[in-house]
Amino acid sequence: MNGVPYWQRRGFGGDINELRVGVDEEVFMTLPRNRNEELRARLNLNSDLQAPIAIGDEVGTLEVHLGEEVVGERRLVALESIEEGGLFKRLFDQVQRFFSGLISRFTD
Repeated sequence: MNGVPYWQRRGFGGDINELRVGVDEEVFMTLPRNRNEELRARLNLNSDLQAPIAIGDEVGTLEVHLGEEVVGERRLVALESIEEGGLFKRLFDQVQRFFSGLISRFTD
């Protein structure tokens, strides 16, 4: 998966906190002239990135938009593995997720 663009997302319960995600194949598209500025990418990640996660596990999708139209979609996969963390790490992450969820309910 060399040369594939990637993003980092928070994972929970693992031996590391951030998970590199990316597409499992290069994205090629033919676009109409002079519409480059309308090109947008949208990451749709699974809401629960919980360890263990293996390399290649699907973690969401990448949508490519030209204006309002979806012109392409690719799988987002884990570019690295996350092993399950120790007991205290998993407990800490569960407490953190609980309070994050509680706060988001009041701010939405």
